[in-house]
Amino acid sequence: MRADIDDAGFVVVEQVRSVAPAAKTWRFDAVTYAGQLGLTGVELADGRDGHLRQLRELYAQHRIPVHKESLLDQLIGDPAAALTVDC
Repeated sequence: MRADIDDAGFVVVEQVRSVAPAAKTWRFDAVTYAGQLGLTGVELADGRDGHLRQLRELYAQHRIPVHKESLLDQLIGDPAAALTVDC
């Protein structure tokens, strides 16, 4: 699932996870958020709950929303990168 990294985005993710617990987020993590803010040294926490908790904590520190439109290059590039085959 994909949501903006802001207060409403956290609500969307929690609502989706409440009815589809196996749903996975896409570029809704602290590493993506940190990259958009120009922060360095952030590594992904362990486990799905750890990812969300880490993102919430980082967002609470900075309170700067990141909307999916600002991630378009990455979002478009992800499927293309997944399809790349080395010969």
